[in-house]
Amino acid sequence: MHNFSAVESSKQQDIVKRVVDLSWSGFGYKRIIAKIKVEFSVKLSLGLLSYWFNHKVNLIGGQNHFDQKPTKELAYVLGVMFGDGNLFFHKSKSDYII
Repeated sequence: MHNFSAVESSKQQDIVKRVVDLSWSGFGYKRIIAKIKVEFSVKLSLGLLSYWFNHKVNLIGGQNHFDQKPTKELAYVLGVMFGDGNLFFHKSKSDYII
């Protein structure tokens, strides 16, 4: 039994497609989790499904889709990176520091 994050990206895309299909067929979260567990031997959590359905999540190659439109936040981060600031990734906390 694997977690979703440990599965290769092509299989992740198949799982996400199957989850959406099951949702459209009227399956609830618990029934979707049970069906995916049987079909793919992958364990999904209620929180993960809730996040997928309550936020606009588009998985492309195992990563969230980046919508390439200009925003103030993106301009700020790019300004920091290419200006005199710094961007640091804190591995133990999985957090970025600007």
